Amino acid sequence: MLSYLAAKWLGEGKNGTFCLVVGALHCVGFPLGTALGVFTILVLNRPGVKAWFEARKPRA
Repeated sequence: MLSYLAAKWLGEGKNGTFCLVVGALHCVGFPLGTALGVFTILVLNRPGVKAWFEARKPRA
């Protein structure tokens, strides 16, 4: 369920922190989960991806 929400929100550009946490949780499952989690964390920490999430945040 968490993976589904993370995938949905990644596509929408929402809740980047939640997606990062789910990526870290995936690191527990060896070997596929570890690879998925590590690459998710690496990609979500790129400056361009962080800026993309920031630009899609609703302004109050």
